[in-house]
Amino acid sequence: MTSRKLERVIASIPASDGAGVKLRRSLGASALARHDPFLMLDEFFSDDPQDYLAGFPAHPHRGFETVTYMLDGHMQHKDNHGNTGDLGPGDVQWMSAARGIIHSEMPQQTEGRMRGFQLWLNLPAKEKMKPAAYRDIPAAKIPLVCANANIRVKVIAGKAGDTLGPIHGGSTDPHYFDVHLAAGAVLEPALPAGHNAFLYVYEGEALVGEERKPLARRSAGLLSSGEDSVRIEAGGAGARLLLLAGVVALIAALVQWRVVDREPAADGGTAERPGYYLTGVDLEEFGVDGELRIGLRSISATEDTASGVIRLAQVAVDYHAPTGREWNLTSNEARVPQGGQTVEFEGDVKLAGRPGQDPLAAELHTQRLNLDTVKEIADTRSPVELAFGAHRVRAVGMHANLEAGTLRLESDVNGQFAP
Repeated sequence: MTSRKLERVIASIPASDGAGVKLRRSLGASALARHDPFLMLDEFFSDDPQDYLAGFPAHPHRGFETVTYMLDGHMQHKDNHGNTGDLGPGDVQWMSAARGIIHSEMPQQTEGRMRGFQLWLNLPAKEKMKPAAYRDIPAAKIPLVCANANIRVKVIAGKAGDTLGPIHGGSTDPHYFDVHLAAGAVLEPALPAGHNAFLYVYEGEALVGEERKPLARRSAGLLSSGEDSVRIEAGGAGARLLLLAGVVALIAALVQWRVVDREPAADGGTAERPGYYLTGVDLEEFGVDGELRIGLRSISATEDTASGVIRLAQVAVDYHAPTGREWNLTSNEARVPQGGQTVEFEGDVKLAGRPGQDPLAAELHTQRLNLDTVKEIADTRSPVELAFGAHRVRAVGMHANLEAGTLRLESDVNGQFAP
């Protein structure tokens, strides 16, 4: 087996949700801190009742699944479909919001430790309008695999060796393992090669991959794709971590809800066209600090139900990094393939810093550009032109790291510089 590599680390940050519950958020802290099909991962952990007593009063979800895994404490779920569930230590609640659900999660204790995780798992477009569903999984129904005295794995979803978890299969085929490793212990679990995967260390430290890259406590580590396993070694104090893998559902951030276009039917009524059709798209996403992170505008967005591809027309994307770096990307068209984290822009593509922010900031012009929304990498094999004021640099192919602010021209580089 070939081990995956640790490609990116997302340190969790303090946040609050519900009626003020204090938690730490890794995936989902920004629109670019995602790893489709995984939209968000929160860890809540406190011995102070004031941090959790207000709970999560009734609130809506739509278009994805939520998975709550309790380590300590007692939480009660209620929803508008009549479901009620009590979650104690080791229990799991798996809820598919799909076309829509309103639920609450409220603490059933006034003192003591409250500790656990909530994961948001994307659904493919074809499943976003299915009926909502809910399932309680008691701790006794979650199998425990003990490879030896130093390695224990709880199989919440998916398959570990010959052991099948209570949740398995489905469109995203989720794998969700809670891994406990003694100091120096090494585990190399198999992972489906086509799944995206990540780790979250909640105790100790892990060394990941053949390179033994460190992943610290309360950090998520996004893994490379394609390989069929991952090597995980516990640090000197041991490690407790979550290992998650799943099939990419749909990367487009705008598809948290769905609109169906209607057209005249033969009987004079209306018929629903498969998929969705949006006009006048104008979306904004904010970070947990309340600051604007991403703005997306498009005159239309349509879904090709056969391929799952989303097509946008006349696209403009504004990105505001937490570091203060800002850029704008425009194009005639964009494609968001199902099963990928890359957005493909085509036709009069322009990538530029905010006007006036930096007098030497370049404008990049090309006809095609791919944007990896997880790694924050923009690249193209097409001819490009960089404009620095009156200066011009031309090349074939370009690779830009938007987070680091670096750019590499690949070949046939030539320039024209004004005095």
